[in-house]
Amino acid sequence: MIRWLPRRSVVAMKTSRRVKCTGRRYRARRNDDRVGHAPAGASQREGAVAPAVTPEAQPSRSVARARHFLITAHPATSRTGPPVIHPRRDLTIALVLLLVSMPTLLAGLPAMRRNESSWLVGIAVVAGLVAFFSAFMTWNFYNALRLARRLERGEHVVARWTVSGESMASFRREEQQRARNHWRPRVDTPVEVIVGQEAVLVGGLLYSTPTAGLQAVCSVRLLHSDPPVLEFATTLVAATGSPSSRSLGVSHGALRLPAPERRAAALVVQHFTDMLAGRTIVAPTRWTVRIWIGVAGMVLAAAAGIGGYLGAEANGWRGDAPLWWIPLVLMITAPLLALASLALTVTAAIWRRQQRGR
Repeated sequence: MIRWLPRRSVVAMKTSRRVKCTGRRYRARRNDDRVGHAPAGASQREGAVAPAVTPEAQPSRSVARARHFLITAHPATSRTGPPVIHPRRDLTIALVLLLVSMPTLLAGLPAMRRNESSWLVGIAVVAGLVAFFSAFMTWNFYNALRLARRLERGEHVVARWTVSGESMASFRREEQQRARNHWRPRVDTPVEVIVGQEAVLVGGLLYSTPTAGLQAVCSVRLLHSDPPVLEFATTLVAATGSPSSRSLGVSHGALRLPAPERRAAALVVQHFTDMLAGRTIVAPTRWTVRIWIGVAGMVLAAAAGIGGYLGAEANGWRGDAPLWWIPLVLMITAPLLALASLALTVTAAIWRRQQRGR
């Protein structure tokens, strides 16, 4: 027998479920969806709070949950922040991927040479892609680990200090009233801050702080609070927008660190001010080398295109000729390599001027 409930009871049940779902977690999602910057007129005010998202720009609940998961998955990750490297952990993951993919690729090479159409060939192709990218990541994270160890030894260090547990607790309380920070500690334990010439090592996490590149520092200042806070204004060139309409844009953010030692923080501010003005240049040949790599890539692309065309002419453009795929691969990769090399040359030239404060 069906029992009908009064309309008022049904509305009350729906309301109770809505209140249950929109409790502490929903408020956390609303806080995490705030814009990562203070307003333009409030940049000089200490503790300025970023404006909340308007109802028109409010994301859907599923998007809010996904953003909340991605932001809180790592204690030092933020939606608009630069890539954060945990050198030891990331190097271990890259090495595991490389050691797993290389034997799989080698096992599938005989089938690829015999031109067999089997599942082993597909797995070998995927393993080859994984091996290529994991080898690059291994080299990148190995260099990051070496940089972190040099900073720990005191090489190329501008300043270093230790933040006490009480200062960390005060810093975390004040961060709740500020705009988004790339580094968000969750405990009040003491932490050592090491600021290098172009990197910051804090709590085992490495932040790259150059003045030119995909991620860069555009200004540094010392905020007068308790404890004093060192703020790096950062920019990151990355894909922005919705998954259906992605575009390349520049996102702005901030990296704030507690700096109870004002003298050490003043040294950091002076160092990065000189770098931004071009008076101090760290790694002066960095972008010059990349310019020449781009030029060499364009020359290599032209040679590959010509070689592929001549090879296809020699084979009579037949698909059953021996090693017919070599000219095809050369002619396909030549224009791609030329475009990539041209883009590298142009961007390296722009960032070289930016590095010199022009």
